[in-house]
Amino acid sequence: MYDIEKLEAFWNVKVPNDLKTYWMNTETFEGFCSDNPESEYVRFCSAQDSLAEFSLETREFMPFGFLPLGTNGSGELIVFAADHGYGLLPSVHGGANDFHSIANSLKEFWEKSKNGSWFD
Repeated sequence: MYDIEKLEAFWNVKVPNDLKTYWMNTETFEGFCSDNPESEYVRFCSAQDSLAEFSLETREFMPFGFLPLGTNGSGELIVFAADHGYGLLPSVHGGANDFHSIANSLKEFWEKSKNGSWFD
C-alpha cells in the first residue's frame, strides 16, 4: 500500500479503487492478454515497478493528472487519466489532447485488451 501512496504523491493523482485492488493482488503483467489472436500486448506495471520505471524524466513530459501504468510495446504508454479513465498516450505527444480513451474502469480495460477492441 505504501508504493501506491508514493505514486499518488509523486504523480499528484488519486489512484482509483479498482487499480488499488489490482495492485494489491497482482504483480507486473507482460504479454498478450489472451489466446485471441486479436488480443493486445501490454506491459502493465505493479505499483512498485511503476515507481521505478516512470520517474522524473517521464514526469517532465506527462500531462497533469495522468499516471503512467505501462506500455503496449508500440511506443505508447498505458495511462490512467483522472477525469478520463484508462487509455493510451503516445510516448512522443503534444499533451493531453493526444490521449486515446479505452475504458472507464480497469475491468473494461482488460476486457477490451483480451478482445483486441481498444479502438472500437
